[in-house]
Amino acid sequence: MYHLTLRTEYSFKQCFGFLQDLHDNYSHNDVIGIADTNTLGYYKLYEMCKKSGKKAIYGLRVTVVKDATEKVKPRGQFGKPYIIIARNYSGLQEIFKLTSIQSNKDTGNFYYRGNVSVSDIEALTNNVYVISTDPIANRLDFIGVDYTTPEKVLNYNYPKVHVDNNNYTTGEMRKVYELMLGNSSVNYTYPQHVLYQRETRISKTDSISNLQVIVDGCENIEMRKARNIEYKGKHNIIDLCYAAADDKNVDLSNQEYKERFDRELKLIMEKGYGDYLLVVADLIN
Repeated sequence: MYHLTLRTEYSFKQCFGFLQDLHDNYSHNDVIGIADTNTLGYYKLYEMCKKSGKKAIYGLRVTVVKDATEKVKPRGQFGKPYIIIARNYSGLQEIFKLTSIQSNKDTGNFYYRGNVSVSDIEALTNNVYVISTDPIANRLDFIGVDYTTPEKVLNYNYPKVHVDNNNYTTGEMRKVYELMLGNSSVNYTYPQHVLYQRETRISKTDSISNLQVIVDGCENIEMRKARNIEYKGKHNIIDLCYAAADDKNVDLSNQEYKERFDRELKLIMEKGYGDYLLVVADLIN
């Protein structure tokens, strides 16, 4: 059985499961997929799969409310769970946009917790698969089936697909999970480890066979290298270095110091880190 929506160590304070372990031991037909509440594990998974020759599937868990900009007291809105899976590179860009939306404090989407609106889900294209165990938006490709899916939702006239909802990898890890998360750990009556097919809620229906539909519909996405950040301020790195040297009583006209300075500066410029260092300096100041 494919595992396309595994939670990993990057689901902070929610899951105990190492990405390397999941990649090595829970791939099926050389395919492995993750779906955390962020995209921090994407590039590491990409590198693992590029080395092993496996196909990576990239998903994102979001909570969806009618209007995420509405501030509901006392502690914000609790939304419905959705999983968005990128079918290609354009779909990956849509996922990155969702992460930006849900964490935006200026628009009010982040109020105690990050949410996205129904309108954000309905604006998604066919470059992504949209899955929910309890949908509230019209845009939907699959009903996600796990032990949390309400009975009424299972009767909806949509294709079903199994989703992973692991809080840890194996049953033996439960004690470590509880120790690590403390009061934040949960103790549900249903299984919380990565399930075998026989352990799933509906093991012999289209919820399993539709995993293949998703695998076939997702491209082997090539991660593109991001451009280095660009500094748009008024300073330059040489002037800042000379000013800092004066503050520290370092004489850069001294031959020994000048040779070191020139060598380091040459390396910084050759590697393209000049703008990055200027931006970091701006942030620190």
